[in-house]
Amino acid sequence: MRKFGIGLIVLSISLAISGFTFDGAFAEEIKIENGRGSSEPGCELTNLCFIPAVSTAHVGDKIIFLNGDDAPHTSTSGTPASGPNGIWDSGLQQPGVDFVFIATNPGTFDYFCMVHPWMVGQLEILPQGEDAFETTEKSGTTIDDTVSMIYGDMTPEISQKEPGAVSEVFANIVTNDAEKGSPLTIEVEFLESDGFVINHVNYDIIASQNGKVILADNGAHRHLFKYPVHTTDALEFDPKTHPVDIDVTFQGIGHFVGSLTEESILGVYGPIGQTSTFQVVPEFGVVASLVLVVSIVAVIALSTKTRLVQKF
Repeated sequence: MRKFGIGLIVLSISLAISGFTFDGAFAEEIKIENGRGSSEPGCELTNLCFIPAVSTAHVGDKIIFLNGDDAPHTSTSGTPASGPNGIWDSGLQQPGVDFVFIATNPGTFDYFCMVHPWMVGQLEILPQGEDAFETTEKSGTTIDDTVSMIYGDMTPEISQKEPGAVSEVFANIVTNDAEKGSPLTIEVEFLESDGFVINHVNYDIIASQNGKVILADNGAHRHLFKYPVHTTDALEFDPKTHPVDIDVTFQGIGHFVGSLTEESILGVYGPIGQTSTFQVVPEFGVVASLVLVVSIVAVIALSTKTRLVQKF
């Protein structure tokens, strides 16, 4: 009987240790690096001050800020406008020095470099087991059609500029006139300021109505003869009384491979991660125009001839 009791104690300890090991197995390392040359202004135009500029982690994950630049930096929670908020502060990281902490509290946290305040980033920490895209992956559909809603049988004129030479990008957002009970169909077109269509554009799109996500496509890629046509879930409300919000996040011009690392975005140009939000207002017509900044031009503008009204 005594041996049996000792066996139970040993078994309990083993299970407890296994439990801790099991939880630890799901912890990940989230690496965020200071962009090379970020000690000089300019990286804020391409969202390459911190790489990636927006990161997602879970409670228990190890967050590692890598200083791969040749200048000292900090990673300090807070914003340049309001200052540090005390959640974390790396202190001055010399080149090659890492700053590590464990994510403990869920939430969305802004951070910046106190030495170079144009360097800003954002870290979203989710509860353990929660998927960042769990509420959006099954919302709506996207079909890569060979026929464009915008062009019909016509073939648009494609820009011949190198991606890095494009100074502005206009995104025309075209929708159908959906009503309650039917889906909203959306197509996004990206143009130069001179009207030529830009090839190989990466973007994310999310549409929601009354706070509920009805479309989510992260990783859309648009080029000639491959037109992503997005269809939301059926609208639960009349858009005249409950407008549809559409977020377009520009992810650069060029071929995009894998996650937002320096290697994967090589050859991709533009302000990766810049989001603009619009609202479907049925009275205003069909086509919307949004200007996103690309390359070195730091101007945001909007055409006023459209049905989608910007909410900045």
